[in-house]
Amino acid sequence: MIEIKNLKKSWSDGITVLDNINLTIEDGDIYALVGRSGAGKSTLLRCINGLAGYDSGHIFLANNMRNA
Repeated sequence: MIEIKNLKKSWSDGITVLDNINLTIEDGDIYALVGRSGAGKSTLLRCINGLAGYDSGHIFLANNMRNA
């Protein structure tokens, strides 16, 4: 399971990339991220897999919380 609560990520120049992202993906569910270039799809995935940090919010992976 992946649960994201109030995720926020901004770049150093002050541009907010992700703002108040809330998402729950249950075991066995399949999701796709779609959107225009620059919408934050890759940034969201990098936050989930730990390759990028984020400013605030929580990410729970299989009931283990990862904090900003």
